[in-house]
Amino acid sequence: MQETGSKTVEKKFAAVSQVILAYDRIGESNPDSELIDEKIRQQLSVGNKITLTVFTCLDWNPKSLTGDKPEEFILTESRSQDLFTPRIKKINSMQNDLGSLGIDCEILLVIGDTDIQDYFQDVLKLGNIEMNYKKLIERQNQYCLSFTQRAGNILSIEPTVIKYGDYRQKSNTEVVDLGLIEEVKSGMRIAYTQSKFFGGINIPYDEKVFEKAAFGKISLYGQQGYIIEKNGGLVLQTELPWLTSTRMLKSAGANIAAIYPWVRKEELSSDTIR
Repeated sequence: MQETGSKTVEKKFAAVSQVILAYDRIGESNPDSELIDEKIRQQLSVGNKITLTVFTCLDWNPKSLTGDKPEEFILTESRSQDLFTPRIKKINSMQNDLGSLGIDCEILLVIGDTDIQDYFQDVLKLGNIEMNYKKLIERQNQYCLSFTQRAGNILSIEPTVIKYGDYRQKSNTEVVDLGLIEEVKSGMRIAYTQSKFFGGINIPYDEKVFEKAAFGKISLYGQQGYIIEKNGGLVLQTELPWLTSTRMLKSAGANIAAIYPWVRKEELSSDTIR
């Protein structure tokens, strides 16, 4: 007996959902579980394709901040030791698994290339770090071009690569989640003043500067969330703290759902999942 159209649609949805959810390491603990299904249905309703957004960052060399050309903090060549490389295996696997169902899987790679300009240039100034921003932007653009070329060679299906700077807009959305601001500010304080993130340079803590930086970061991520929404609404979250990073992407109102393929086993029983 031939299946009805509705049964065929449901069968395809169930198969695709099963594949995608198999990569979600936090499973039923994911607050977006129902929304993931909704986004899958929406995407399949308009074509035989699933689009998954993945954010990646620029690569850097902290030691450059102690020299006379601190803008060289940003590298110009994409390399295999970057933070994106550990993501490749699962991205390829997801594409292959969806492909086995006859589903095209488009990976939209978004390079976050404006973080220095948008939220932590004032933090750098606390460490007496002054950059040549014209040269910095030139280096950012060079890196994005290099990464785009490399990404096309290392993923099993050539991705679409964009850099956020080409879509950047000034946020006019007021961030009202005071708890989120405090959480992001606390994380910045640990990352920037108690680690080697800036090449060992002592970054003194200034409450107003760090609060402004936290607000700027959340505003930036909130605008980036709309890129995800406009491209199917599904993001493979790559940044810790996992749930906090997703809250930032949703902070301006973007209707998106996150999947967490890279949560480590030891994190599943820790407070890192927040």
